[in-house]
Amino acid sequence: MNTILIKQILFRLVTASILVSLPAFVDAESDAAEASIGETIPRLIEQFSRSSGIFVPELQAEDIEVLVAGKSIISSFGKPGLEPNGGVEAVGLLGLQLVNAPRLLVWLTVLGGAGRSDDRFTNVVLSRMPGGAHARYQHVNLPWPIRDRHWVIFCEKNLELANASAGVIWEHRWSLHNTGEHLLKTAYEDGRISGLKMSTLDDSIYVPVNRGSWAVFDLGQNRTLILAFYDADLGGRLPARLVRSVTKRQLRKYLQATRTLTDQILQYYDGNSPIHDGFGLPISRKAALDATLAWANQ
Repeated sequence: MNTILIKQILFRLVTASILVSLPAFVDAESDAAEASIGETIPRLIEQFSRSSGIFVPELQAEDIEVLVAGKSIISSFGKPGLEPNGGVEAVGLLGLQLVNAPRLLVWLTVLGGAGRSDDRFTNVVLSRMPGGAHARYQHVNLPWPIRDRHWVIFCEKNLELANASAGVIWEHRWSLHNTGEHLLKTAYEDGRISGLKMSTLDDSIYVPVNRGSWAVFDLGQNRTLILAFYDADLGGRLPARLVRSVTKRQLRKYLQATRTLTDQILQYYDGNSPIHDGFGLPISRKAALDATLAWANQ
C-alpha cells in the first residue's frame, strides 16, 4: 500500500484514539507557586508516578529548559522489538507540555471541550457512574482496505491523586473496559449506537490494548504542566514504526496547540454535559467563565 495513504489512515486513527481519548474554580494553594519550576516539576512528577503507576523518567535540567521554552517533550517507552500480544502496532508514548494558562481551562481543553468533531468518528457514552466515571464506545471509520477499529473504554478521575496532592494534580485515565464487548452488544440492541450497522461492528477490529492518561499540574501563576500517556495495540498488521512515528507527531502537534485552544474554550464549553474536575465534581459554564475573566484581569 502507498506510504502516503497509510500515513493518512494512521492520522485519522491516531487522532481519534489519543483524543479520547469535569465546584467553582479555585487556584491551588501549594508550594508550587513559591518554588522554582526546576524544583517543582520533578517533585510533582515523582508524586504522580507513585500514585498513578505510570513511570515517568526523571527530568534533567535540559528537559526543564525545553519545557520552559514552550516546546514539547515526547518519548517512547517499552522494550525494542517486543510488542503487546505478539502484534506489530504497539504504541507507547509519554508527552509533556508547559502551558501559560490556568489549569482549569487547560483541563477542559484536553478533555474535549474545544469543539473537536469528525463525522468518521463515533463516540458514545454507554453508562455513567459517580465522580465523572463512565464507559465510552469509540469507532473509527477507516478507508478501504484498512479495517475499522473500535473499542469500549472505562474512564475515571484519579481521586486519590487529587486528594494526596492537595488538588495540585488532576488525572483523567482510561483503559479497555473488562466487559466492553458485552456492553457494546447490549447498547447496539438498545439502539444507542446510531449510524452503524451490526455488519460494520462485526467487521471492525476490537483493539487489544488501549489505555492512557491526561494529567494536569497546577504550577501556580497561571502555569500548567500537561502530561499525556498513551499505550495501545491497534491490532492488525500496520507497520509498527510508522504507527509510532505518526502518533508521536500528532501528539506533539496537539500539545503545542493547547495554548491556542485554551483561548477558545468558552466558544465551545457550555457546561450542559459537564466535564468533571480532578475531584470528580462537575465544572459549570460559570466556573469556566470566572477562570477566564480572572486570567484576563491579571
